[in-house]
Amino acid sequence: AAGVAQQVPVQNVLDFGATGNGHTKDTDAINAAIAACADIEGECEVLFPEGQYLTAPFNLTSYLNVVISEGAEILGSEDEEDYPIVAPFPSYCQGREMDGPRYGPLVGGNNLTNVALYGGGTIDGQGAKWWRMHDDGLLNYTRPRLVEFMYGEGIVLEGLTIKNSPFWTIHPYSCNDVVVRNCTVTALASSPNTDGIDPDSSTNVLVEDCTIAVSDDCISVKSGLDYCGRQYDVASANITVRRCVLINCDGLAIGSEMSGGVYNVTFEDNEARFVEDLVRFKTGRGRGGVVSDVFYRNNTLKVGAERGIHYDMYYTSGPPTNATATPVIQNVFIDGLHGVAAMAGYYECLPESPCEANLKDVDIVGLPYRCQNVYGNATDCKPRMCYCHEPNCGV
Repeated sequence: AAGVAQQVPVQNVLDFGATGNGHTKDTDAINAAIAACADIEGECEVLFPEGQYLTAPFNLTSYLNVVISEGAEILGSEDEEDYPIVAPFPSYCQGREMDGPRYGPLVGGNNLTNVALYGGGTIDGQGAKWWRMHDDGLLNYTRPRLVEFMYGEGIVLEGLTIKNSPFWTIHPYSCNDVVVRNCTVTALASSPNTDGIDPDSSTNVLVEDCTIAVSDDCISVKSGLDYCGRQYDVASANITVRRCVLINCDGLAIGSEMSGGVYNVTFEDNEARFVEDLVRFKTGRGRGGVVSDVFYRNNTLKVGAERGIHYDMYYTSGPPTNATATPVIQNVFIDGLHGVAAMAGYYECLPESPCEANLKDVDIVGLPYRCQNVYGNATDCKPRMCYCHEPNCGV
């Protein structure tokens, strides 16, 4: 009848043979439930009731709601052979940790539209085995990300706990219209490179009300690596991160993979505890790419930071892939940054590409700034900002 909302079909993974016992692999049942939704025109729901669902990687489909109920856990298989070997990202020409292909993610999909994962449950990558293999040099391919969408449109992650990723945790790659809301993202502090949320060559991304406690970057905006990133030439743009709590990780970062450019990013009303840096830019000679129109507003350092602000344009190691590909950091505005750190900030910028930093209402209790090749304006700042235009001045 007119005006009556149509009920969304629900495919319960238990109805397709899932055990939910945490020991038997439920991959076939999960794939069958997703396939049943794919056969339905329009929106559909895959339901994970309370239980533990051990699984190999699986791909989602468009117009899909994945409801991971409270008390439900999706557990990533620890068997290396369960993870498909997939092509490198076109903007990296490598898996990232090493040349060649990479392991595919536990949960994800390519070229999807309108996909939402929510419900109060957990996705657990069970990454400890992967961390050990990485540390022991036993892997031939880059570790899998945990949740990764490529070329997606309208992706939502809400109200979930997402933890123990083998590598980067949430990785929207070349996506548009992405929301990560009210999620808890965690991994052991000793886990290698388990970044929290890494928008990569993606646009119109909103991250809000999340708690992130991982190793390496809490949040890092990326856009490809060196020559391949410049050739792919898809920037990350129109990104907002707000009201998040960042713990024991490396703050709010851009880079180091930013060769396709990063534009119009806002970090506001976030709180950091025991982070290495809150404001962080990472790049180096040979990266190329322009970072511009970045706004940090009303962010707080609660306790334990090494630096409030860190620009590192010497981050990359080894000879540059192209010595003429010079990165640019410009139109950066830090308005309202308060708290305690061992050092207020360190600007390590290139003499051939001085970086811009405009500060207002910045009060960081800690050692003074150190500066190399940085320009801009500062108002109402403690300690005093040390702008300088000569190599190594202010050091």
